Amino acid sequence: MTTAPWHPREPSPTRPAHAACKIVMLTTFDDEEYVVRALRAGAVGYLLKSLPAAELVDAVRLAHRGVAQLDPVVGGGLAASPPPPRDRAEQDGPPTPPETKTP
Repeated sequence: MTTAPWHPREPSPTRPAHAACKIVMLTTFDDEEYVVRALRAGAVGYLLKSLPAAELVDAVRLAHRGVAQLDPVVGGGLAASPPPPRDRAEQDGPPTPPETKTP
């Protein structure tokens, strides 16, 4: 089965079978909205393609260990003006079974 590539302006994909995978977004887009959407969709990193190859290798290894990383170009902008938290009403779709499960 093939799927179309995900774009930051689309709802995030649901991948319960791959929940243990760590996602690092590697892109040319330094738009803060894209960064926020990628992180909310579960990415542990957002890096620009201008990153030197050796640093990319390190980034993948750190992501595997769960270390979140942002490219300094996009991270600096987010630190200066972090986005407000989203209300449940703004999220895409109804709650998933794990979201409705009570401890």
